[in-house]
Amino acid sequence: MNDSLTIEKYLSKQDIVLAKLIQEFGSCTILDVTPSAPSPFDTLVSSVISQQLSSKVSEVIINRLEIIAGNRPFKPGFFLNENELTIRKCGISNAKIKTIRGLADHALLGMFDIEVFERLTDDEVVKYLSSFWGVGHWTANMFLMFHLRRLDILPLNDAGLNRAHLILYPNAKSLITTSEFWKPYRTVGCWYMWQHIDK
Repeated sequence: MNDSLTIEKYLSKQDIVLAKLIQEFGSCTILDVTPSAPSPFDTLVSSVISQQLSSKVSEVIINRLEIIAGNRPFKPGFFLNENELTIRKCGISNAKIKTIRGLADHALLGMFDIEVFERLTDDEVVKYLSSFWGVGHWTANMFLMFHLRRLDILPLNDAGLNRAHLILYPNAKSLITTSEFWKPYRTVGCWYMWQHIDK
């Protein structure tokens, strides 16, 4: 039961709030039949840049980076060879540059093989990615959701998601409790919450 229409019908029956969001925002792009497929490294770079930022701010920074880096996907060599000040002027902090350069080194060593990731469980992916400096559970969860397209991920420490939950479910006990009704498609439920907070 992984096609878009079936999942959205299921969530609409499970949660009246999600039903309204699905009607407002249409199909979830994570469920696209033919999604664009950036490299694992590109997805990790975007996720690191987006740490603790709103989607609108991170989008501006990534757009600036694209201007100097050239065509996507982002390539490890660019971050290793480009002047740090040039990258920083895009709005990327020193700590995030350090993280991305570390990931670039590992990418060149072949440590982000998509076929390997696809064989790992969600928890194993989180454990593996969290072993790299500057990569935590949030970044690993974004990778699971937007690159591996795992459908039952709940990034509890996402500020936007928690803000949307407070707005949309003011009487709910917790996000964990609310999301129980979304299983096994919590990723999709989260996507609709983000659409609401970013509109």
